[in-house]
Amino acid sequence: MTTAISAAGLESDATPACGPTCTLHDTLCGILREMDLEAGRHWGLEDYGWFARPELLKPMTEWEWLKALEEGLRKRGFVARRRVRYAGGAGGKCDLVVTAPDGARTWLEVRGSWPAYWEAKGNPAKYRWELGAMADDVASLSAIPSGTGDRRALLLIGFGPTGDEFTRDVEDWSGRVVPGWRACHAWWPAENDRIRTVHVWLWTAPA
Repeated sequence: MTTAISAAGLESDATPACGPTCTLHDTLCGILREMDLEAGRHWGLEDYGWFARPELLKPMTEWEWLKALEEGLRKRGFVARRRVRYAGGAGGKCDLVVTAPDGARTWLEVRGSWPAYWEAKGNPAKYRWELGAMADDVASLSAIPSGTGDRRALLLIGFGPTGDEFTRDVEDWSGRVVPGWRACHAWWPAENDRIRTVHVWLWTAPA
């Protein structure tokens, strides 16, 4: 595995023949980086909910991410829909269903994790709970009927302190919960706190 640095200042774990997984990942990272810059040093992507809905007492950052990702994908020629009911009786709703310009459709669940915040609060176990909760998304995605040609993917946006512990924790989780899923990973210094790092992982299930 090699590390690539893009013109946008993102660093990524680049694997050969990554194909459509990395194409979607790069697109999502570009949108998220724009959101981070847009929210600025006061809020950044980490507290995007407060930036997007300052009138609310407790805005939902992950929900505001979904709305901004949907808009950003549409501007880039994708068709994106939020909270679409799962097909085939899987139950629940998928965060985003994304159709690429070539017609490929991806069911995408989106999660956030805030290890730097929870460590500062003296509760590092909380972010490990956030990672563990993603198993529910994997179960929902895995229940999509095979043979449809649709892709299934999981996006994690995390805000870690400087260092590799968060990355090791995520890689340990993915090795146990989504073995065999193709992964792409990129990171950059957080706009609102340069001692923190924004991490973006995308895992795509085998066809």
